[in-house]
Amino acid sequence: MRRSDVELRLMSAAIESLVDLADPAGVAVEIGRINTLIAQRATVPDEAWQLVSDMMSGLENLDVARWGAIDPYLQAVFFRGFAQATRALEARAASESRELLRLGLERMRHALEEMAETSRTGDERNPKELVKWLWKTVPVSQAELAGVLGVERRKLQRWLNEGQKPEGDDAMRVIAVARIVNQLRHSFTPVGVLRWFSRPRPELGGKRPQSLLKNPEEIPRLWSLAASVRHSDAA
Repeated sequence: MRRSDVELRLMSAAIESLVDLADPAGVAVEIGRINTLIAQRATVPDEAWQLVSDMMSGLENLDVARWGAIDPYLQAVFFRGFAQATRALEARAASESRELLRLGLERMRHALEEMAETSRTGDERNPKELVKWLWKTVPVSQAELAGVLGVERRKLQRWLNEGQKPEGDDAMRVIAVARIVNQLRHSFTPVGVLRWFSRPRPELGGKRPQSLLKNPEEIPRLWSLAASVRHSDAA
């Protein structure tokens, strides 16, 4: 059996994971492999068409609860790609079906990668891990990051380099900031992300997002506002 055929068949094992989102990053890798193999051939291999057909069948049994927790923007990107792959399958004999399939698979891959990245900032993550994620994702000074988190720089340094971890209200703010940053980083530079927190927002009655981070009841509104920036930017 050819090596490429073996790689195509790897995707079969990932379809079940796709249904319940057990491993979105892993599925993204397999979809990427399929797309690479298709790009290397003049025509789409029968195995690739079969895998798309299997995905269509498998997604009829989605874990609704798990998918319902996904960012609506990422859901939209994924299913837009899925619709394109489906149309390609239905018209597989047409000359344009190969490129339509590749475009659809790439959109699905991108959405799944982003779903995996979003899960890295979920509420179930250790706040200490999220602090390190923020420090890596938003490469600004420790003083600037500490300011957004509402703590002294020395405390941030202890979270980053020592055994101490955010607790209580500090942990709540770390989780909130991580989720917001994960939305904003797609539209702004690191400096722009921090400015978003410090600038008055008309949607918040002229208040600065940073000033509302201490109020748990305001955090869902802040996250939705950050998500709307990304969605409007994508549109």
